[in-house]
Amino acid sequence: MYQCPNAQVDDQAKLLGLIHAHPFATVLTVQDGVPTADHIPLVAEIDAQSGRVALIGHVARVNPLWRATTALAVFHGPHAYISADWYAEPNTVPTWNYLAVHARGPLVVIDDDAGVSAALDRLAERMEPAATWRAGLAPEVAAGFRTAIVAFRIVVEDLRGLAKLSTHHPVARRQRTIAALRTSGQPDGPAIADAMAATLEERPQPPQD
Repeated sequence: MYQCPNAQVDDQAKLLGLIHAHPFATVLTVQDGVPTADHIPLVAEIDAQSGRVALIGHVARVNPLWRATTALAVFHGPHAYISADWYAEPNTVPTWNYLAVHARGPLVVIDDDAGVSAALDRLAERMEPAATWRAGLAPEVAAGFRTAIVAFRIVVEDLRGLAKLSTHHPVARRQRTIAALRTSGQPDGPAIADAMAATLEERPQPPQD
């Protein structure tokens, strides 16, 4: 990922917050020399052994993703089209604002029964803490389910994010853009407006596009 200096996010807490809010990731691996993308939810935690961020997930055993040795997980936060008309100034062009996190590291298979169960519990608890369906599974059904999947951990060696939020534009222009986003009808318009509003106190930076 190109690291634009005025859009780079290095704060681990902020990056983990975006992963927590948007856990459905695009996971990139190389299978037989071919770049491959899978789309799966991942849960972030701090790995007890390495102290690094770890991403926990699972796939069907027939999915070759788990055979990869390295993976790149891309988390897409809110994003929105920015019309140049909103600037109300001549000689400007549109752009796209977004939040994203890239996490890369070795992929380690979790192959013991207790580890697989714990990985499934983490995802279930993350998405629906009050759920009761797992407790109601018959033992033979639960055992069959665990056999049909492979759990894994990506121990993150490189964690980086981008928050492209028009911070290089003058404050007045950004304020007009924020107001327009709130009524734009775009699904993520309000979320990008909120993210831009949080940066209004920052000093304008050199152009990023």
